[in-house]
Amino acid sequence: MSLRAAFSRKNSSLASAWYRRNLPDGTAYYTPERHSKRKIILAGTGARDPTPSELATALEAHPEAELEKGAKLLIEHDFEDTTDQPVDLPGGVYSYEVTDHIVPSRLEPMTLRTDSYVQLSGIFERITSDIQDFLKGENIYRKLGLQYRRGILLYGPPGNGKTSLIREVIRTQIPDKALVLFLDSIPPRRFVNVIRATLSGRFKIIIFEELALTLKNSDLDHALAFLDGEMSLDKCLILATTNYPERLPGNVVDRPSRFDKLYQVRDPDENARKTLLEYYLARNVEPEEVEVTNGLSTAGLRETCLLVHLKGISVFKASEHLKRHKEVVKREFGAIKEIGITSNSFDDDDEL
Repeated sequence: MSLRAAFSRKNSSLASAWYRRNLPDGTAYYTPERHSKRKIILAGTGARDPTPSELATALEAHPEAELEKGAKLLIEHDFEDTTDQPVDLPGGVYSYEVTDHIVPSRLEPMTLRTDSYVQLSGIFERITSDIQDFLKGENIYRKLGLQYRRGILLYGPPGNGKTSLIREVIRTQIPDKALVLFLDSIPPRRFVNVIRATLSGRFKIIIFEELALTLKNSDLDHALAFLDGEMSLDKCLILATTNYPERLPGNVVDRPSRFDKLYQVRDPDENARKTLLEYYLARNVEPEEVEVTNGLSTAGLRETCLLVHLKGISVFKASEHLKRHKEVVKREFGAIKEIGITSNSFDDDDEL
């Protein structure tokens, strides 16, 4: 047996179930990795690389063994002594966490933030309509011989509620028992294969909260294979956001099979600003108050209203403070372009 064949044998021996365990702090997580004892087995004499015949003999005698790098040793996991019991992965929201020194690659249950979401006319209705059409259209995909999968990308300047919109979509539109997976990098092929093998009949929602950062943390070819290549998942909806559309490779966005719909989330217009101001101020607002907040993001409007409540100041003074803050950031921090850093990351000297 060749070395290549031995590695193929190892890779084909994937876990076919999920196991529930606890982190040191008691938090539950789910992993396809089993607890096991490890036994070291010599293939050949151990003083040199084994011959193909010696390797084949060792693999036949120890069918559960994994070939160690260098091909001098085999590692066999003794599953007879394990107490792991496979479980069905419960529906819910999870974050993917990579292997560390204590626990293996895993899905950790997470709770969505419960901030109030103000539905502004237009984009929320369009996205939810698109998702509902997709959820009702599985038979159409099947008849056409297509993988049942869709991708939606929200892009635009930071602070305008892209992530909040996705949370609201998850809370209001996603079927019961669906699995929502937040990813900040593309899992390795082995982990994706486990998801495909064990969750093929489950509806899955993949979330990338900053796609530009995800791609920066991942090999591009590996990411493309996950989005619509041989690693892509059936019965899957991908929802992604980015504040940096100019940083996305053209072959990621300029191909409908990867992201079928692109939605731009802009700074709020006059009607949206009026809606947000009245919601957060809990009163009717004057046209002049709406006008003075022109140019502020959704987060900027929320901060303006918060300052009005906390400091007892007018909308005019609060919005002036926010705009001055933006100017300080633009002037002093304009050279900072790293992903994840926005104007909300800094304070200026204008105290209220």
